[in-house]
Amino acid sequence: MDMLELMVWLAERGVTAVFKADGDRMVERRKAWTVVVGGGRSPDRQDAQPMGAMRPR
Repeated sequence: MDMLELMVWLAERGVTAVFKADGDRMVERRKAWTVVVGGGRSPDRQDAQPMGAMRPR
């Protein structure tokens, strides 16, 4: 997945996101990603989609 594309997609929807890759965890072959998101516009009835249907362009 292209992280820049995902960040732009989230920003276009008013979402603030922070992605962190932990190098020490990567070396240890543990889950290395942390994602924090907040904000965003509430979807109205016309563009509401289930979370699984939301994909970056």
